[in-house]
Amino acid sequence: MIRCADHADIPQICTLLVGMHREAAMKLPPISPLKVEESLRDCIRDGIVFLGFKEKLGGVFALRKVCPWYSDQPFVADMVFYVAPFARKSTLASSLLRHGQRYATICGLPLASAVMSGVDVDRKDHFFTRNGMRRVGGLYWRD
Repeated sequence: MIRCADHADIPQICTLLVGMHREAAMKLPPISPLKVEESLRDCIRDGIVFLGFKEKLGGVFALRKVCPWYSDQPFVADMVFYVAPFARKSTLASSLLRHGQRYATICGLPLASAVMSGVDVDRKDHFFTRNGMRRVGGLYWRD
């Protein structure tokens, strides 16, 4: 089941995202709980946050309309797209992505989503291309 988040969901989303942070292949800066809560609150207010459930919260796809530094033309970008390990063999990720694609279509804007964890990058690339998106770049990191 997919539904839109509201402010009451923020603590549960934060708990899920702590797991995402732990999975990263690179050394990330520490989580600032207040900043995470504020970012989610802003995204719920100004964009949309889809939640995916497989018995319990198993995924989140948070989207906002943003403009690149060089243009006033917005696009829909993900703030976070994460599916917990227990839900990865289900169709939850595909369902979340389809909801995000529909949202971007309704907005009349392109959708951009980034793979930033450094984990299973090839599998995630395949997931996005299989679901109608194309790779247009990469993220490079140096500790």
